[in-house]
Amino acid sequence: MLAKRLLAFSIGALLSSAAAGADYVYTPPILGVAAGGVLVDEIKDGFNGTEGPLGYSDGSLLFTETNANKIIRIAPDDTVSTFLDKSNGANGLALAPDGSIVAVQTLKTQVGVVYPADKKQTLAADYQGTPFQRPNDLVRASSGGIYFTDSGTRPSKETPNPPPSHPGVFYISPIGDVKQL
Repeated sequence: MLAKRLLAFSIGALLSSAAAGADYVYTPPILGVAAGGVLVDEIKDGFNGTEGPLGYSDGSLLFTETNANKIIRIAPDDTVSTFLDKSNGANGLALAPDGSIVAVQTLKTQVGVVYPADKKQTLAADYQGTPFQRPNDLVRASSGGIYFTDSGTRPSKETPNPPPSHPGVFYISPIGDVKQL
């Protein structure tokens, strides 16, 4: 059931515009991943920047509302609540064996433990002295290491000459060493 929810959550964002005005929306097949035909069941809308779905140990689904600076929980009974306020702009999420939640964070850019409060810590905030710029997705390996991405800086109207960065895929070893892959 949770796998179907995760798939529906991930695909639901892609289909949200198609769902407007439709009576029923079903997921398309994803070759080599999932058969199509799962009914998209909208539980709630109106979120602001959703990312990082995570099946939590209690059977609920957690995801980030990055622009609102919080993590949302959909319980097994479909009730929706705020799981964590002030998540430091959490984006991608991963669950550690001890039940703690690791996130890439976009306000003060870093990768760290965001939950529970007594275990909060920064795991990595820079690479070779250069701060991360746009950390995004992450995956926790069975070895305990963490893989994550940082797309680096991009010129904009506000910052035509952004600070230097190291865009790429990074790995934090279980002992805290950070390397770029």
